[in-house]
Amino acid sequence: MMLDGRRPSKAKSKAPSTMVASLAMHLLGIVIAIYLTQSYSFVATRSNIVRPGGSSHVIRSTNADDLSELTVVDLKDRLRLLKLPLGGRKDELVQRLQEYSDEGLDKPDKLEDSALDLYSNPTIDKPDKLDDPPLDIYSNLTVVDLKERLKKLGLSVGGRKADLIQRLIDFESNENTESKYESSEQENVTDDDIENVIDDDIRSEQEDVTDDDTLPIDKAESTRRRAKRKKFWKTQEVRELIKANDPSAVAKAEEMISWLERMALEEKDDEYLPGPMQYTTLIEAYSHSGTVDDAGQRAEKVINRLLSTSDDVSPTTPMLNAIIGAYASMGTESSAEQATAILERMEYIKEQGDGTVKPSVHSFGIVINAWSNVGTDAAASNAEKILTRLLEDYDEALENDVEYANKIQPNNVVFNSVIDSWARTGNVAAGEKAEAILHRMEALSRVPAYDVRPDTITFNTCIKAWCNSGHVDAPVKAEALLQKLETNPQYPKQRGGMLVVRPNRLSFNAVINAWAKSRHPKAAVYAENLLIRMIKAYQSDPFSTVKPDAITFSSVLNALAKSKAAGKAEKCKSVLNSMITLHDDDGSTDTKPNVICYNSVLNACAFSAHGSQDGRRQALSVAVDTFNELRKERFGVSPDAVSYGNMLKCCANLMPPGSYRTKMVSSTMKFRPCIDLHSGQVKQIVGSTLSDDKQNALTATQSAVAAENFSTDKPASEYASMYKDDGLTGGHVIMLGPGNQDAAKSALEAYPQGLQIGGGITASNASEWLSYGASHVIVTSFVFHNGKIDFDRLNQLVNQIGKDKLVLDLSCRRKSGDTTGPYYVVTDRWQTYTDVEVNEETLKMLGGYCAEFLVHGVENEGKRCGILEDLVQLLGNFSPVPVTYAGGVQGLDDLDRVKTLGNGNVDLTIGSALDCFGGDIKYDDVVAWHKREN
Repeated sequence: MMLDGRRPSKAKSKAPSTMVASLAMHLLGIVIAIYLTQSYSFVATRSNIVRPGGSSHVIRSTNADDLSELTVVDLKDRLRLLKLPLGGRKDELVQRLQEYSDEGLDKPDKLEDSALDLYSNPTIDKPDKLDDPPLDIYSNLTVVDLKERLKKLGLSVGGRKADLIQRLIDFESNENTESKYESSEQENVTDDDIENVIDDDIRSEQEDVTDDDTLPIDKAESTRRRAKRKKFWKTQEVRELIKANDPSAVAKAEEMISWLERMALEEKDDEYLPGPMQYTTLIEAYSHSGTVDDAGQRAEKVINRLLSTSDDVSPTTPMLNAIIGAYASMGTESSAEQATAILERMEYIKEQGDGTVKPSVHSFGIVINAWSNVGTDAAASNAEKILTRLLEDYDEALENDVEYANKIQPNNVVFNSVIDSWARTGNVAAGEKAEAILHRMEALSRVPAYDVRPDTITFNTCIKAWCNSGHVDAPVKAEALLQKLETNPQYPKQRGGMLVVRPNRLSFNAVINAWAKSRHPKAAVYAENLLIRMIKAYQSDPFSTVKPDAITFSSVLNALAKSKAAGKAEKCKSVLNSMITLHDDDGSTDTKPNVICYNSVLNACAFSAHGSQDGRRQALSVAVDTFNELRKERFGVSPDAVSYGNMLKCCANLMPPGSYRTKMVSSTMKFRPCIDLHSGQVKQIVGSTLSDDKQNALTATQSAVAAENFSTDKPASEYASMYKDDGLTGGHVIMLGPGNQDAAKSALEAYPQGLQIGGGITASNASEWLSYGASHVIVTSFVFHNGKIDFDRLNQLVNQIGKDKLVLDLSCRRKSGDTTGPYYVVTDRWQTYTDVEVNEETLKMLGGYCAEFLVHGVENEGKRCGILEDLVQLLGNFSPVPVTYAGGVQGLDDLDRVKTLGNGNVDLTIGSALDCFGGDIKYDDVVAWHKREN
C-alpha cells in the first residue's frame, strides 16, 4: 500500500479510502462503527503515584519552590517511586523532579505506550528492574498477602510483619539490577512501570490501611481488594513470560482471561473480570508468540470480542498499539498495511469519537517499524510518509491541543526508525536518503517546540545505510560521517544544555565493514588505520567506548585477506597477534580471538600464491603456525570445516604438485587402540621375547610364551566398550596363541565394526571372524609363508573377503647386529625373518592387495624406549594406504613426533605405555589429543 503522506481529512466523516484491509479488518471497522453509534465509553486509565505511607499523589506541574521545601528524604521517596536516580545534592533532586513533571510522564497513555514501544521498536534497549524496591509496596499489604508472596517465592513465612517486608526487599535487591542504557534522548518506560501503576491503583484504594491489625475494613472491601490483587498477580505472571520470550506466554495469557471470567462467575464479583490491562497483555502475548503469521488476526479478534460482548471494557490506545505491534512483528508488506490501516482508524476515531482513543507518538513509531521490517524501497518510502504525517499532526496539535501535542511529540526513535528502514533496503540511494533525515533532525534540534536531535544511533544507522547501499563511494561517505562524529558535534537540548554526540565501537565497526566490502585498492589500508585509531584511543582511555572487539579485528582481517597487497599473510598474522596481546592485557571476552579470525588469516595465506617463491614459502609457514595455534584450543575455539578448507587451499596453492603435497592434504593422524590377548587374558608383552613351543607359523591353537608388562582380569569386552564410548575406531584385537577366541568374540560383540582381528587368521576362518563383528582381518603368517610372499594365498584371501576388509601385518625388525640396515617382515612370533624388505617398492606393491598396513616395530615393542623414527618416516613417505605403527611409545609427545615424521599419514597404537595397561601416559590425555586432531 502506497501512502500519500497526509492525515485523514477532518471534513470527511467516513474512514480513509486508502485503508486496505482483510476480512478481519472489515469486521474491526464494523464493530468500531457500532461502538461509535452506541457511544461506548473508552476506559481512560488514569494512574496515581502513591507517596510513602499510602497516600496517593498525582504528579502534576510542580513548582520548584514547593519541591525545595521538602526534605531530602521526601525528595528521594518521590524519585524512588518514579524510578529516577537518587544520587546528587538536594538542588539536583529538585531539578530532576521538576524535569520529570515538565515532561508530563504522569499521563497514563504515554506511560503505557512507552512500554509497548519497547516491545515493538528494536532500536530501544529494555531496562531491567531497579535494585531499590520501594518500601511502601510491602508496608501497605496485609500480613496474609505478604506471606502469600513469600510462599510463591519459596521463602520463609515466619516472623513479624517487619521481618516479612525485609525478606521481600532483600530478595528483590538480590534479583534486580539497575539498568543503565543509552538509546536516545527520550526516556522510555518499562512494563514494570505499568505494573507498578496498577499496583498503585490497588494500594490507593486501600485508604491507608497498612496492616490487618490496624483499621478494620468490611468484608466487601476486603473481597474487592483480594480480587484486584489476584488480577494483578495473574497479569504480572504473564508479563514476566512475555519479557522472557517464553513460548508458553500465549497459553498463560488465554488461561488468565478464562480464569478471571470464571472467578467472576463463581464469586459473583465483577472485580474479577478482565480489564484493559489484561486484554492488552493478551494482545502483547500474541505479538511475541513466535507464531507471527496470525498474531495480528488473533489480536484483532480480542478487540472484536470486547466490542461485541463487553459493556465495561472498551478498546484503549495501548490495546490498539498492541495490535499494531503484533502486525509489525510479522515483517511482511501486508502486515505493514494492516498496521497502517489501524493507525488510520485510530485517527478517524480521534476526529469522530469522544477523544478517549488517540494515536500517540508510539502508535506512529510502531507503524514506521512495521514498514522498516519489510526492507523494500517502497516500504522505506511509506515509513518516511508516516513520519511526515506525524510531523503534520504535531504541528497542528501545537496550535489546537497542547495536551495531545505532548502525546505525539516526535522523538529520536521515530526518526532513527525511518533511517533504519532505508538502511535495510540496500538501495544505492539509501545513504543519501538517510543523511537527508539526519540533516532534518539537525535543523529541528534548533526549533524549541521539537525535542529531536541526532544521537550516536542516528549517525551509526546512517553509516549502516551507506555500508549496505553498494554505492561506489559508500566507504568514503561512511568514514566522513565517522570523522564528523569524532569532532563530538553538539546539539541543543529542549530543556537547556547541549547534547554531545560521540562515536562508539559500532561506529568504527560499520565503517571498517564498509571498507572490507569495497573494492577500493587501498581498502585494507584504510580499515587497518581505523583499527589502529581504535586501539590508541582505548589505550589512552580504558573507559573509551571505541574499544575494538572480535568483530573489529575479523573485519580488518577480512579486508586484508581480500586485498592484493604483498605480504598480506604476515600482516594478517600481525593483526591477529595484536588481538591476542590486547586480550592478554585485559582478559576481556570482547577481544578473545574466535575461529573467524583464524580462518581469515588462513584465507589470506591461501591467496598469497601470486608472489615469489619465498613469499609463498613464508605464507605457508604462517598458515601452518596459525593452524597449529588454532588446534591448541587456547581460547576455547578449534578448527571448523572452513579452517580445514582454507588449510587445504594453502597446501594446494602454495605447495608444488607432487606426492608430498598429496600426502599432506589428505592426512589426518589418528590414535588406534589395541587389545592384546594371551591365554584368554588382556596382557601387554615385550614383543621381542615372544616365542612358542613349536617353531612353526603362529596359529590360534599353539601355545606361546613371552615376558609380560601387564596382565589384568578385566575382560576384553570392557576395553572394547571403553573404546566405543570414546569414539575410537580402527583399533585391533590380537590373539597371541590358543585360548583367546572367546575373549576376542566378546570384544567384537561389545564394539561391532569398531575393531580389527588378528592372530591365526587364514582363508578358512577370515569370513567367520568378519561375521563375528570384526571390521577387518589382520594377516601375517598365512601370506608370508616360508620366508616369502605367498601370492596364491594372498589372492585367495582377496577373492574371498575383498581387499577392503584385509589388513596386512608388516611387523618388522632389522637383522641381528645391524643397526642401520633395512627392516624385514618377521613371522612366527616375530622370530622368523622373511626375505621381504619393507621399502617403497614393497609398500606400493602390497598396497594394491589390502586396505591398510599394521606395522609393529618389533625391537621396541613393549619396551617404552621410544619409537623407531626412521621406520615411521619410511611409512609416512611411501605407504599408499593407511598405515598404523606400534612399538616403543614412551610419552605423549610421541604422538606429535609420529605425526610430524609420518607427515600425518601414520596412525599410532599405544599399548604398555598407557595407564590403562599399567603405563604412565594417561589414556584420557591420548583420547583428548585424538579428538583435537580429528
